[in-house]
Amino acid sequence: MVPLTTTPAAFSFPHIHGIEKSAENGLSSDSAALVFQIVALSQDRFVRKIGECAAEDMEAINVILKDLLSLG
Repeated sequence: MVPLTTTPAAFSFPHIHGIEKSAENGLSSDSAALVFQIVALSQDRFVRKIGECAAEDMEAINVILKDLLSLG
């Protein structure tokens, strides 16, 4: 899981991806995906689905994650 934040200063961190709010993703504000803070969570922690990440955002996050983990 990649946590999100709306804190403006986070947009200048390395290994983040900005995600604009949309009806599809259900975000209430533009957010930064903090790829460098990836964590594992139990499926029980997910109570409800608010939206779905666009394919373009998922691809950008995957590229950052591969770079972060040196997976080439």
